[in-house]
Amino acid sequence: MRRRRPLRTADLCVALRRLSLRRSFHYASLGLLARLDLDRPERPPRSATRLRVFAVAVFAALLVAAPVAHAQDGRDPSDLLDDGRRAFEREEYEAARADFWAYLDATASLTGPERMPQAEALYYIALMEPDASVAARHYKIIADEFPAASIADQAILRLGQYDLVQGRAAEARGWFGEVAQNYPQSRLQPEIPLWIGRSHLTEGAPRDAADQFLQGFTRVKSGELPREMPRGQREALEAEYAWWLATAWEDAGDERAATQYWSLLTLDYPDSPQAAEARE
Repeated sequence: MRRRRPLRTADLCVALRRLSLRRSFHYASLGLLARLDLDRPERPPRSATRLRVFAVAVFAALLVAAPVAHAQDGRDPSDLLDDGRRAFEREEYEAARADFWAYLDATASLTGPERMPQAEALYYIALMEPDASVAARHYKIIADEFPAASIADQAILRLGQYDLVQGRAAEARGWFGEVAQNYPQSRLQPEIPLWIGRSHLTEGAPRDAADQFLQGFTRVKSGELPREMPRGQREALEAEYAWWLATAWEDAGDERAATQYWSLLTLDYPDSPQAAEARE
């Protein structure tokens, strides 16, 4: 029997890294997930007044506590947002944080669609937050208050990853399912079955996990995706699915099926990291 991968943050995020996120820094806020705790209550319907009032109150509190070094320097809010993006791309994270918080402070009175860019600013702040529990709260505000934002699917996925590392597999599955159902054109769709399968595996349900892994593998292999993926990224994700299929069937006690996928890895994806592990 091959050595089982431990459930670790870097491993959980491997598929996303291979797809399109360019810097490992994007996962800094996930680096502490295994040892931090976030007591998140059960999620009532998003329309519930109490939840909305709570989320707005938290968001307002964040703005009050935020750095406002640039809030009074006369820059237009859109310039603050652009400057924050550029600072982030240059990896000047302190400057980026200051600009994004200044943008949130300057636009705190906006309502309706005009406040939608606040989601992007808060998302960047969450990416740069070293405390995973704080980052998760930022992602939760985006999920609750900005579900139509362009980065809402990414924020929701990260909430699922957080819950998965914290051992809350059912809650994680709820977040992953929300991305699958509510964001059908998301670039994250190809890997959602991977995360759902991982959640089943942590609960000791390898056959349910294998069903999800096979579903994801088939979709990626056939190209039935909402967006086209570059060949290299597609093959990397296929290899990841094959690795987890082999692992799930091994956990289920079906050595024949497991061997089939270990062999698939070494034959079809011989240069992949997963194939190297399969040969160990």
